[in-house]
Amino acid sequence: MKSGPIYSGSLIGFKARKLRISLGLSRQELAEMAGVPRERVDAFEYNLPVPLDVKRRILRELWAEKSKEVIIVESLPCLKSPGAVRVPAPCLPLQ
Repeated sequence: MKSGPIYSGSLIGFKARKLRISLGLSRQELAEMAGVPRERVDAFEYNLPVPLDVKRRILRELWAEKSKEVIIVESLPCLKSPGAVRVPAPCLPLQ
């Protein structure tokens, strides 16, 4: 097996690529969201040298998109059962 940054699956750029794909985003869409050139997204995903601020922008946008699937944005009506305390339950919307 070849060695070097392009062949290592544990590096953050490769993980970011997997997340981007799982979110259904193209490289161009992610670049526009992060406000960086698409070529920087390409370089980051292949673990090539990219300025730290670019990495942060890309990761911030990926995290924000991933969080939309998980963040609690609404509350369900309080749970009711005999003798139980009314407790608000979170609602996880599926988008």
